[in-house]
Amino acid sequence: MAKLPRLRQSFLLFTLLVLSISEVQLTDQTIPAEVLETINQTAMSQPFHRDCELRILEQEPGRARVSFAVNDYTANMAGVLHGGILYAMLDVACFTAVSPTLHPGERVVSHDTQFSVLSAAPRGSTVFVDSRVDKRGRKVVFSRAEAWIDVDGERKLIGTGNVTKSVIQAPQMVDRD
Repeated sequence: MAKLPRLRQSFLLFTLLVLSISEVQLTDQTIPAEVLETINQTAMSQPFHRDCELRILEQEPGRARVSFAVNDYTANMAGVLHGGILYAMLDVACFTAVSPTLHPGERVVSHDTQFSVLSAAPRGSTVFVDSRVDKRGRKVVFSRAEAWIDVDGERKLIGTGNVTKSVIQAPQMVDRD
């Protein structure tokens, strides 16, 4: 993959991550901890996530907390968090809350997103994103996330998002050789 542009590498790695869930056998509809750890490690190895310094701090079925840095990669020319990066991280946080709820052969894709930037986060900040699943149906998952920074020991809300994900069946892999 070394010859592919960074964005295409990230997309391919993310696709592989999502496809890897198909081999999971669930107990009480929860992915085993060792499988979830492998999925998380694969996600964290993506160039986009690495450049954002993304970390999974907490994760359980239906809830997650991630963090990422406002650094040279994620800041805009004004020296604050770029809104597009915030949108992406809110979506990633929602996926992190949803992924432990998937059944064998299921995948999720975002089909509706709504994000609001409420305040700026300056370069050097660590952004925390808390996400949760509001409702998990057979075909649709409704989730939300809140992004915040710590300012003098106080939690300052900087963004919110709602992400609706469609539950789809894993596509069959076709050998084209």
